[in-house]
Amino acid sequence: MKQYALLVQYSATTGLPTGVVKPNVPGDPDYVPPAPDPTGCPFTSIQQTRFTINNYTTKEQAGPITYNVITGANTATLQASESSAFEEMGENHTITISGERIGQTWRYTGETITYDAFLFKDEKLTAVGSASASWDNFNFLGLSGEILINVVSTDRGYYGQANVVAIQLGEDVGTATFSFIGNDGELVTLDSNNTFGAYDMQPYMVAPDFNGTNSNDFPLLMEITTYDGDWVPVDPDNPDAGSVPLPNVTTETIEAGAVISRNLSADFGGDFFVRIVKK
Repeated sequence: MKQYALLVQYSATTGLPTGVVKPNVPGDPDYVPPAPDPTGCPFTSIQQTRFTINNYTTKEQAGPITYNVITGANTATLQASESSAFEEMGENHTITISGERIGQTWRYTGETITYDAFLFKDEKLTAVGSASASWDNFNFLGLSGEILINVVSTDRGYYGQANVVAIQLGEDVGTATFSFIGNDGELVTLDSNNTFGAYDMQPYMVAPDFNGTNSNDFPLLMEITTYDGDWVPVDPDNPDAGSVPLPNVTTETIEAGAVISRNLSADFGGDFFVRIVKK
């Protein structure tokens, strides 16, 4: 919409301004209301949101997952190693993903089945979650554009508590490298060629240190997103749909040449993720 702040008086005889100017306000007999201006103010709504969902719960005991686009038409159950790609009309969709065996004990040791989910929007990590109890599921809000969701399965010890930490590097991190010890005890190294990694935080166990070197001559920006803020309803029209926490983002600068070694899990509790890009 084009809006007019001032009204300028012109002479009907000469076609030139008379010098009289006044504010354009409602109630004035000469008031000019806002008018559509598709040329000067173009607006293109996202007509379709494209989803790809991968069930990477390859452990046999993990079982299927079920997804439901609350604001759309698609719902289905995916067995382990199955994927689904589909489109929904419009934007700002809400999706929920559940697993029928989440929280079940499957071995005599008391280990329980847990799931981690990683959501990418236009290839950018934008949300993570971990589900460890039978009533848990994943709820992701405001989805538009290209959406990729990968669900994986893990095992937890007694009590089944689960949290996940995910780390993504931008393609512009240059020669910087970062590393941590993964769930299998192997070193995970992240750089411009391997830009994603994750690890689980288990109760009563020390989470791995996060180490790195910014070997560039420019600083990097580290964004840490936690979920310890306000809660909002998943579906405002359905009070029984539950609520989800809003993400909270803090930023830090990794200066050129700096070396970092931190236990991020000691600073930030619950599920959280880290993105590192050129500043």
